[in-house]
Amino acid sequence: MIKFQIFDKYKEFIQSLLDLKNIEEVKTDISEKLKYDLKSQIFLIRDFSVKRDILENSSKSTRDYEFEWKIVKNLKSNIFELNLKTKTHFGSYQINSFYIILSEKDRFILAIGYLSSKDLKRIEAFLESFFPEISNTFLTQNEIKQMIYNLIEKYYSIEYKMITYSKKAIDGKIPRKAVDYILGDLKTKILELENEHKSIYTIELFIFEIEENNIFHFRYNRMNKIIWYKGKADEFINILNIIYNKIIEKFDYLDKRERKDTSNNDTKPFILKFNESIFSTKEKISFFIESFKNFPKCTYAVMHSGNPYLHLMMRDIKDNSSYTLKTISHKDLMICPQIISSNSSLIRILDFISNNIFEYEIVDYDTYLNEIQSIKEN
Repeated sequence: MIKFQIFDKYKEFIQSLLDLKNIEEVKTDISEKLKYDLKSQIFLIRDFSVKRDILENSSKSTRDYEFEWKIVKNLKSNIFELNLKTKTHFGSYQINSFYIILSEKDRFILAIGYLSSKDLKRIEAFLESFFPEISNTFLTQNEIKQMIYNLIEKYYSIEYKMITYSKKAIDGKIPRKAVDYILGDLKTKILELENEHKSIYTIELFIFEIEENNIFHFRYNRMNKIIWYKGKADEFINILNIIYNKIIEKFDYLDKRERKDTSNNDTKPFILKFNESIFSTKEKISFFIESFKNFPKCTYAVMHSGNPYLHLMMRDIKDNSSYTLKTISHKDLMICPQIISSNSSLIRILDFISNNIFEYEIVDYDTYLNEIQSIKEN
Protein backbone atom coordinates (compact mmCIF):
# COMPACT_ATOMS: atom_id res chain seq x y z
CA MET A 1 0.00 0.00 0.00
CA ILE A 2 1.51 3.32 -1.11
CA LYS A 3 0.81 5.97 1.52
CA PHE A 4 1.37 9.08 -0.60
CA GLN A 5 -0.01 9.33 -4.15
CA ILE A 6 1.48 12.75 -4.74
CA PHE A 7 2.36 12.41 -8.45
CA ASP A 8 -1.22 11.57 -9.48
CA LYS A 9 -2.02 15.29 -9.66
CA TYR A 10 0.64 15.71 -12.38
CA LYS A 11 -0.78 13.03 -14.69
CA GLU A 12 -1.97 15.52 -17.31
CA PHE A 13 1.45 17.15 -17.56
CA ILE A 14 3.37 13.84 -17.66
CA GLN A 15 0.95 12.47 -20.26
CA SER A 16 1.53 15.59 -22.40
CA LEU A 17 5.26 14.87 -22.38
CA LEU A 18 4.74 11.23 -23.34
CA ASP A 19 2.33 12.26 -26.11
CA LEU A 20 5.07 14.30 -27.83
CA LYS A 21 6.58 11.03 -29.07
CA ASN A 22 3.28 10.11 -30.73
CA ILE A 23 2.94 13.28 -32.79
CA GLU A 24 3.78 12.49 -36.40
CA GLU A 25 4.58 16.07 -37.42
CA VAL A 26 6.41 18.18 -34.88
CA LYS A 27 8.31 21.43 -35.02
CA THR A 28 12.03 21.26 -35.76
CA ASP A 29 13.09 22.33 -32.25
CA ILE A 30 10.82 19.72 -30.63
CA SER A 31 11.96 17.05 -33.08
CA GLU A 32 15.59 17.70 -32.15
CA LYS A 33 15.09 17.05 -28.44
CA LEU A 34 12.90 13.99 -29.05
CA LYS A 35 15.97 12.08 -30.24
CA TYR A 36 16.47 11.39 -26.51
CA ASP A 37 14.27 9.36 -24.19
CA LEU A 38 12.26 10.94 -21.40
CA LYS A 39 14.42 11.14 -18.26
CA SER A 40 13.67 12.23 -14.72
CA GLN A 41 15.28 12.47 -11.27
CA ILE A 42 13.76 13.11 -7.83
CA PHE A 43 15.25 15.52 -5.27
CA LEU A 44 13.94 16.55 -1.84
CA ILE A 45 13.55 20.06 -0.41
CA ARG A 46 14.83 20.84 3.09
CA ASP A 47 14.37 24.62 3.07
CA PHE A 48 11.50 26.17 1.12
CA SER A 49 13.42 29.44 0.58
CA VAL A 50 15.19 27.62 -2.22
CA LYS A 51 12.11 28.09 -4.43
CA ARG A 52 12.63 31.84 -4.31
CA ASP A 53 16.34 31.37 -5.06
CA ILE A 54 15.56 29.39 -8.20
CA LEU A 55 12.69 31.55 -9.47
CA GLU A 56 14.14 34.99 -8.70
CA ASN A 57 17.84 34.48 -9.45
CA SER A 58 19.49 33.63 -12.75
CA SER A 59 23.09 32.66 -11.93
CA LYS A 60 25.13 30.77 -9.36
CA SER A 61 28.77 29.77 -9.00
CA THR A 62 30.36 26.85 -7.18
CA ARG A 63 33.91 25.60 -7.02
CA ASP A 64 33.33 23.33 -10.03
CA TYR A 65 30.53 25.02 -12.01
CA GLU A 66 29.03 28.29 -13.15
CA PHE A 67 25.29 28.13 -13.79
CA GLU A 68 23.07 30.52 -15.70
CA TRP A 69 19.40 29.73 -16.01
CA LYS A 70 16.17 31.24 -17.23
CA ILE A 71 12.54 30.43 -16.44
CA VAL A 72 11.10 30.12 -19.94
CA LYS A 73 7.53 29.37 -18.94
CA ASN A 74 5.40 28.82 -15.84
CA LEU A 75 3.04 26.07 -16.99
CA LYS A 76 1.15 25.86 -13.69
CA SER A 77 1.70 27.12 -10.16
CA ASN A 78 4.59 24.73 -9.57
CA ILE A 79 5.64 23.44 -13.02
CA PHE A 80 8.36 25.43 -14.74
CA GLU A 81 10.20 25.18 -18.04
CA LEU A 82 13.88 26.17 -17.83
CA ASN A 83 16.90 26.77 -19.97
CA LEU A 84 20.24 26.10 -18.28
CA LYS A 85 23.81 26.94 -19.23
CA THR A 86 26.65 25.25 -17.35
CA LYS A 87 30.31 26.23 -17.47
CA THR A 88 33.30 24.21 -16.28
CA HIS A 89 36.99 24.29 -17.15
CA PHE A 90 36.09 21.73 -19.86
CA GLY A 91 33.74 24.18 -21.62
CA SER A 92 30.16 25.41 -21.57
CA TYR A 93 26.94 23.53 -22.33
CA GLN A 94 23.44 24.78 -23.10
CA ILE A 95 20.40 22.73 -22.07
CA ASN A 96 17.19 23.95 -23.65
CA SER A 97 13.70 23.24 -22.45
CA PHE A 98 13.59 20.89 -19.52
CA TYR A 99 11.06 21.02 -16.69
CA ILE A 100 10.98 21.01 -12.92
CA ILE A 101 7.96 20.22 -10.78
CA LEU A 102 8.62 22.04 -7.51
CA SER A 103 6.24 21.26 -4.65
CA GLU A 104 6.69 22.99 -1.30
CA LYS A 105 3.83 21.03 0.23
CA ASP A 106 5.27 17.63 -0.68
CA ARG A 107 8.90 18.80 -0.41
CA PHE A 108 10.24 17.49 -3.69
CA ILE A 109 11.63 18.61 -7.02
CA LEU A 110 11.28 16.42 -10.08
CA ALA A 111 13.59 17.30 -12.97
CA ILE A 112 12.15 15.87 -16.19
CA GLY A 113 12.56 16.22 -19.95
CA TYR A 114 13.83 14.68 -23.17
CA LEU A 115 17.49 14.87 -22.21
CA SER A 116 20.81 13.21 -22.85
CA SER A 117 22.32 11.37 -19.88
CA LYS A 118 25.08 14.00 -19.70
CA ASP A 119 22.53 16.80 -19.58
CA LEU A 120 20.68 15.10 -16.73
CA LYS A 121 24.01 14.94 -14.86
CA ARG A 122 24.44 18.69 -15.41
CA ILE A 123 20.93 19.39 -14.13
CA GLU A 124 21.71 17.18 -11.13
CA ALA A 125 24.83 19.28 -10.45
CA PHE A 126 22.74 22.46 -10.76
CA LEU A 127 20.17 21.32 -8.20
CA GLU A 128 22.86 19.87 -5.92
CA SER A 129 24.49 23.33 -5.85
CA PHE A 130 21.62 24.37 -3.53
CA PHE A 131 22.72 21.82 -0.89
CA PRO A 132 21.60 21.42 1.89
CA GLU A 133 18.34 23.17 0.92
CA ILE A 134 17.98 20.62 -1.90
CA SER A 135 19.08 17.04 -1.29
CA ASN A 136 19.86 14.29 -3.75
CA THR A 137 18.18 10.96 -2.98
CA PHE A 138 19.03 7.28 -3.24
CA LEU A 139 17.67 3.82 -2.48
CA THR A 140 19.60 1.05 -0.77
CA GLN A 141 19.68 -2.48 -2.15
CA ASN A 142 16.91 -3.53 0.23
CA GLU A 143 14.73 -0.57 -0.79
CA ILE A 144 15.27 -1.32 -4.49
CA LYS A 145 14.31 -4.93 -3.80
CA GLN A 146 11.12 -3.81 -2.04
CA MET A 147 10.27 -1.55 -4.98
CA ILE A 148 10.73 -4.43 -7.44
CA TYR A 149 8.64 -6.77 -5.28
CA ASN A 150 5.88 -4.13 -5.19
CA LEU A 151 5.90 -4.16 -8.99
CA ILE A 152 5.92 -7.98 -9.11
CA GLU A 153 2.79 -8.04 -6.91
CA LYS A 154 1.01 -5.47 -9.07
CA TYR A 155 1.84 -6.69 -12.58
CA TYR A 156 1.57 -10.00 -14.38
CA SER A 157 5.10 -10.42 -15.70
CA ILE A 158 8.42 -8.64 -15.16
CA GLU A 159 11.65 -9.35 -17.00
CA TYR A 160 14.96 -7.58 -16.69
CA LYS A 161 16.98 -6.64 -19.75
CA MET A 162 20.05 -5.33 -17.95
CA ILE A 163 21.40 -5.06 -14.41
CA THR A 164 24.44 -3.04 -13.37
CA TYR A 165 25.66 -4.08 -9.96
CA SER A 166 28.62 -3.50 -7.68
CA LYS A 167 30.25 -5.99 -5.35
CA LYS A 168 30.43 -4.83 -1.74
CA ALA A 169 33.90 -5.30 -0.32
CA ILE A 170 34.97 -5.72 3.28
CA ASP A 171 38.45 -6.96 2.36
CA GLY A 172 39.99 -3.65 1.31
CA LYS A 173 39.15 -3.91 -2.38
CA ILE A 174 37.37 -1.05 -4.15
CA PRO A 175 33.83 -2.05 -5.28
CA ARG A 176 33.68 -2.66 -9.02
CA LYS A 177 30.63 -2.31 -11.25
CA ALA A 178 29.65 -5.02 -13.71
CA VAL A 179 26.81 -5.45 -16.19
CA ASP A 180 24.61 -8.52 -16.68
CA TYR A 181 22.46 -8.83 -19.81
CA ILE A 182 21.35 -12.43 -19.23
CA LEU A 183 17.57 -12.67 -18.94
CA GLY A 184 16.03 -14.81 -16.23
CA ASP A 185 13.80 -14.86 -13.18
CA LEU A 186 14.11 -11.52 -11.41
CA LYS A 187 13.65 -12.77 -7.83
CA THR A 188 16.26 -15.47 -8.40
CA LYS A 189 18.69 -12.90 -9.80
CA ILE A 190 18.23 -10.58 -6.79
CA LEU A 191 18.84 -13.48 -4.39
CA GLU A 192 21.95 -14.49 -6.34
CA LEU A 193 23.35 -10.96 -6.16
CA GLU A 194 22.70 -10.70 -2.43
CA ASN A 195 24.39 -14.05 -1.75
CA GLU A 196 27.46 -12.72 -3.55
CA HIS A 197 27.36 -9.36 -1.70
CA LYS A 198 26.42 -7.51 -4.88
CA SER A 199 23.90 -4.68 -5.00
CA ILE A 200 21.88 -3.23 -7.86
CA TYR A 201 23.02 0.12 -9.23
CA THR A 202 20.91 0.25 -12.40
CA ILE A 203 18.19 -2.07 -13.65
CA GLU A 204 16.21 -2.09 -16.90
CA LEU A 205 12.78 -3.73 -16.76
CA PHE A 206 10.09 -4.92 -19.17
CA ILE A 207 6.70 -5.15 -17.44
CA PHE A 208 3.59 -6.77 -18.89
CA GLU A 209 0.15 -5.89 -17.56
CA ILE A 210 -2.19 -8.67 -18.70
CA GLU A 211 -5.54 -6.99 -17.96
CA GLU A 212 -4.76 -3.99 -20.15
CA ASN A 213 -2.62 -5.95 -22.61
CA ASN A 214 -0.01 -3.29 -21.94
CA ILE A 215 3.79 -3.37 -21.93
CA PHE A 216 6.00 -0.72 -20.42
CA HIS A 217 9.76 -0.46 -20.38
CA PHE A 218 12.06 1.70 -18.26
CA ARG A 219 15.52 1.89 -16.72
CA TYR A 220 16.01 2.77 -13.05
CA ASN A 221 19.16 4.05 -11.32
CA ARG A 222 19.66 3.94 -7.52
CA MET A 223 20.00 7.75 -7.43
CA ASN A 224 16.31 7.76 -8.45
CA LYS A 225 16.89 8.50 -12.10
CA ILE A 226 14.40 7.00 -14.54
CA ILE A 227 14.70 6.60 -18.30
CA TRP A 228 11.19 5.97 -19.63
CA TYR A 229 11.25 4.10 -22.94
CA LYS A 230 7.63 3.02 -23.29
CA GLY A 231 4.43 3.02 -21.29
CA LYS A 232 1.48 5.05 -20.08
CA ALA A 233 1.57 7.96 -17.64
CA ASP A 234 -0.18 5.83 -14.99
CA GLU A 235 2.72 3.37 -14.84
CA PHE A 236 5.32 6.15 -14.77
CA ILE A 237 3.43 7.87 -11.93
CA ASN A 238 3.20 4.60 -9.98
CA ILE A 239 6.99 4.22 -10.09
CA LEU A 240 7.47 7.84 -8.97
CA ASN A 241 5.04 7.34 -6.08
CA ILE A 242 6.81 4.18 -4.89
CA ILE A 243 10.18 5.96 -4.90
CA TYR A 244 8.83 9.08 -3.19
CA ASN A 245 7.29 7.08 -0.35
CA LYS A 246 10.60 5.40 0.39
CA ILE A 247 12.79 8.49 0.26
CA ILE A 248 10.50 10.87 2.18
CA GLU A 249 10.18 8.36 5.02
CA LYS A 250 13.98 8.16 5.29
CA PHE A 251 14.38 11.93 4.89
CA ASP A 252 11.91 12.64 7.71
CA TYR A 253 13.47 10.02 9.97
CA LEU A 254 16.84 11.74 9.66
CA ASP A 255 15.45 15.23 10.24
CA LYS A 256 15.88 17.30 13.44
CA ARG A 257 18.61 15.10 14.88
CA GLU A 258 21.12 17.89 15.40
CA ARG A 259 21.76 18.81 19.03
CA LYS A 260 20.65 22.41 18.62
CA ASP A 261 17.13 21.17 17.81
CA THR A 262 16.85 18.90 20.85
CA SER A 263 16.11 19.68 24.48
CA ASN A 264 19.28 20.21 26.55
CA ASN A 265 21.33 19.71 23.37
CA ASP A 266 20.90 15.96 23.67
CA THR A 267 22.05 13.75 20.85
CA LYS A 268 19.61 11.62 18.85
CA PRO A 269 21.68 8.69 17.59
CA PHE A 270 20.62 5.87 15.31
CA ILE A 271 22.12 2.52 14.37
CA LEU A 272 23.28 1.05 11.07
CA LYS A 273 22.91 -2.74 11.28
CA PHE A 274 25.05 -4.49 8.68
CA ASN A 275 24.43 -8.03 7.48
CA GLU A 276 28.11 -8.85 7.71
CA SER A 277 30.68 -8.55 10.51
CA ILE A 278 32.45 -5.64 8.88
CA PHE A 279 34.05 -4.53 12.18
CA SER A 280 35.25 -7.92 13.42
CA THR A 281 38.96 -7.41 12.72
CA LYS A 282 41.43 -4.55 12.76
CA GLU A 283 41.93 -4.99 9.00
CA LYS A 284 38.20 -4.60 8.29
CA ILE A 285 38.01 -1.50 10.47
CA SER A 286 41.02 -0.08 8.62
CA PHE A 287 39.21 -0.64 5.33
CA PHE A 288 36.14 1.20 6.65
CA ILE A 289 38.33 4.15 7.67
CA GLU A 290 40.32 4.16 4.43
CA SER A 291 37.09 4.20 2.41
CA PHE A 292 36.32 7.70 3.65
CA LYS A 293 39.38 9.02 1.85
CA ASN A 294 37.22 8.71 -1.28
CA PHE A 295 34.32 10.65 0.26
CA PRO A 296 34.34 14.14 -1.36
CA LYS A 297 34.20 17.24 0.83
CA CYS A 298 34.47 15.37 4.10
CA THR A 299 37.10 15.37 6.85
CA TYR A 300 37.47 12.87 9.67
CA ALA A 301 39.62 12.14 12.68
CA VAL A 302 40.21 8.67 14.10
CA MET A 303 39.81 8.76 17.87
CA HIS A 304 40.35 5.02 18.23
CA SER A 305 40.67 1.99 15.98
CA GLY A 306 41.60 -1.59 16.71
CA ASN A 307 40.70 -4.03 19.55
CA PRO A 308 38.51 -4.23 17.28
CA TYR A 309 36.71 -0.97 18.07
CA LEU A 310 36.15 2.17 16.02
CA HIS A 311 35.55 5.73 17.19
CA LEU A 312 35.47 8.29 14.38
CA MET A 313 34.75 12.04 14.29
CA MET A 314 33.46 13.30 10.95
CA ARG A 315 32.64 16.70 9.44
CA ASP A 316 30.76 17.33 6.21
CA ILE A 317 32.50 20.36 4.70
CA LYS A 318 29.51 21.10 2.44
CA ASP A 319 27.38 22.41 5.33
CA ASN A 320 29.51 21.91 8.46
CA SER A 321 27.42 19.01 9.75
CA SER A 322 29.38 16.83 12.14
CA TYR A 323 29.02 13.34 13.60
CA THR A 324 30.51 10.80 15.93
CA LEU A 325 30.64 7.22 14.62
CA LYS A 326 31.16 4.34 17.06
CA THR A 327 30.99 0.59 16.63
CA ILE A 328 28.84 -1.13 19.23
CA SER A 329 29.27 -4.66 17.85
CA HIS A 330 30.99 -6.40 14.94
CA LYS A 331 27.93 -5.65 12.78
CA ASP A 332 26.51 -2.43 14.23
CA LEU A 333 27.56 1.21 13.89
CA MET A 334 26.11 4.07 15.95
CA ILE A 335 25.92 7.52 14.31
CA CYS A 336 25.55 10.45 16.72
CA PRO A 337 24.70 13.80 15.08
CA GLN A 338 26.36 16.80 16.77
CA ILE A 339 25.35 20.49 17.15
CA ILE A 340 24.85 20.96 13.38
CA SER A 341 23.58 18.01 11.40
CA SER A 342 21.26 18.27 8.39
CA ASN A 343 19.26 15.36 7.03
CA SER A 344 20.68 16.31 3.62
CA SER A 345 24.18 15.63 4.95
CA LEU A 346 23.09 12.37 6.58
CA ILE A 347 21.56 11.25 3.27
CA ARG A 348 24.91 12.00 1.61
CA ILE A 349 26.84 9.96 4.18
CA LEU A 350 24.42 7.01 4.11
CA ASP A 351 24.51 6.99 0.32
CA PHE A 352 28.31 6.79 0.41
CA ILE A 353 28.33 3.92 2.91
CA SER A 354 25.66 2.01 0.98
CA ASN A 355 27.35 2.47 -2.38
CA ASN A 356 31.00 2.07 -1.38
CA ILE A 357 31.19 -0.07 1.75
CA PHE A 358 28.22 -2.28 2.62
CA GLU A 359 24.44 -2.43 2.88
CA TYR A 360 22.65 -1.87 6.16
CA GLU A 361 19.34 -1.44 7.91
CA ILE A 362 18.61 1.80 9.80
CA VAL A 363 17.36 1.15 13.34
CA ASP A 364 16.33 3.64 16.01
CA TYR A 365 18.71 3.67 18.98
CA ASP A 366 15.99 3.01 21.58
CA THR A 367 14.64 0.14 19.49
CA TYR A 368 18.13 -1.32 19.28
CA LEU A 369 18.56 -1.11 23.08
CA ASN A 370 15.22 -2.84 23.61
CA GLU A 371 16.27 -5.64 21.27
CA ILE A 372 19.53 -6.11 23.16
CA GLN A 373 17.71 -6.14 26.50
CA SER A 374 15.21 -8.69 25.18
CA ILE A 375 18.05 -10.99 24.06
CA LYS A 376 19.70 -10.74 27.47
CA GLU A 377 16.46 -11.55 29.28
CA ASN A 378 15.84 -14.59 27.08
